Amino acid sequence: MKNGSVEKSHDTFKQAVKQHLLLRGSRNFVDLKAYELFLTQIKEKRNSCRKEKLAEELVYLKELPIRKWNAPTILSVRVNPSSTVSILSVAYLCLVA
Repeated sequence: MKNGSVEKSHDTFKQAVKQHLLLRGSRNFVDLKAYELFLTQIKEKRNSCRKEKLAEELVYLKELPIRKWNAPTILSVRVNPSSTVSILSVAYLCLVA
């Protein structure tokens, strides 16, 4: 399943909203702001247990490098008459047609 953990988290949030609405006894809200506040409170409550763990992990995180780790390095090299090429001090055999 693609993005399974994200989809499951979304599903459990929807279930939590349903439960809170049942406990509240009404699905009616004064306005959109009241509904958004209701959802925010549920989200904050669900995320509160994760905040401590996140704070622990953030201590070890470093800034991401400007260059992606898998970004290609483009080099101009010459193929020797023996059909070998040296790239970053590593010799490669080239099959010349």
